[in-house]
Amino acid sequence: GKENVTYERMLDDCDEVIKSLGLDKVNFTALGSSLGANTLVHLLGQQRIAPNHVILVGPNKTVKIPLAIRAVLPLVNNWTYNNIGKRILLKIIIRKYTNEKADPVQKEKYVLALHLANASRLKKALRTWNGKSIVDDLARIKSDNCKCHLIGATEDKLHAAEDTQFIADNIHNANFVDLKTNTAAHAEPIINLIISLS
Repeated sequence: GKENVTYERMLDDCDEVIKSLGLDKVNFTALGSSLGANTLVHLLGQQRIAPNHVILVGPNKTVKIPLAIRAVLPLVNNWTYNNIGKRILLKIIIRKYTNEKADPVQKEKYVLALHLANASRLKKALRTWNGKSIVDDLARIKSDNCKCHLIGATEDKLHAAEDTQFIADNIHNANFVDLKTNTAAHAEPIINLIISLS
């Protein structure tokens, strides 16, 4: 059938997976990175999930898709993405959003992600999330029973550590940890944090 890649459907997917696993009835830790972190903030703000701990890695206050990318989205299909779009995105994203000197592994991850991306789903996800802000949801998060851990990386150009710090400052009872690089925020340091919470 037709793919339903919308902001609302992505929130519902996360909510439904948690319920189908029975996590809504037990203590659990939720972890989201980048857009996944934004998704968790929306769900927390709407009181749709209630984990004991939530780890938010590199959320952005507002999802901002660059104008140049938005301008060409109507032309994107599998052929144009694989033969033209991917090359352009690689140049833009690698040059503008990675710090190869401080974090060479991040570049490798982004290159792989762009090569594996499904053009149709990527196009729909970019459209549905562009302009979505989590700021209004921050004050609605009931964090008395849910400890929020915000993970930033000052060397990460795509996920501004200032945004992550702002989000931590605007969630009651949250703490901010700077792991310096995007790679560290997805490797052993984050695993150690998860283990310490269990």
